[in-house]
Amino acid sequence: TSVTGVQTCALPICVDNPAAKIDAAVDKLQRWQARVDNLQRLLTDPEVTDFVVVAIPSRLSVAESARLLSSLVSQDVPVSQLVVNQIITKDATAAYLGRVVKEQQRALKSVDSGSSPLSRLQISRVPFFDLEIRGVFPLKFLGGVAFGGEHEATWRETLQAEGDRFVFVGGKGGVGKTTTSAALADRKSTRLNS
Repeated sequence: TSVTGVQTCALPICVDNPAAKIDAAVDKLQRWQARVDNLQRLLTDPEVTDFVVVAIPSRLSVAESARLLSSLVSQDVPVSQLVVNQIITKDATAAYLGRVVKEQQRALKSVDSGSSPLSRLQISRVPFFDLEIRGVFPLKFLGGVAFGGEHEATWRETLQAEGDRFVFVGGKGGVGKTTTSAALADRKSTRLNS
């Protein structure tokens, strides 16, 4: 005991064998780093990973989706698909719908003209449906519109891939990521079971 009354010989337990404690901590960090490296390898391997950007035809959504794409590309994440949901067709007649159609066409023009980074992706154009997509049959219908018909060749590689595959779907809130994911999963499972 020192003069001040503090016991100097009662050191923390880790000092019992500091080298072993440090070695154990380093080993844990190395295992964690290996797992992170493996995840990074998987997320950037186009053989097992797809990232699907989902947007709606508004300037904000297109701009945010373009930023998302730039970020993913800068991290070498494979991205080749863009789903644009809630497109209102040109034949809508009400004044409100006319303004919405005009805004959507302006946003889509930036994608179609090549002025947006999203222009390099293969695009599935999905119209605005006048009902909420809920349940198996509406999801099957959406899957047919988004991933079949004129879009079938675009999605063939993703839908026919053998073995395990990661498909990430991303975009700003309210663009239909969950619905798109569910419809894509249903379409994939239907192909696997047929």
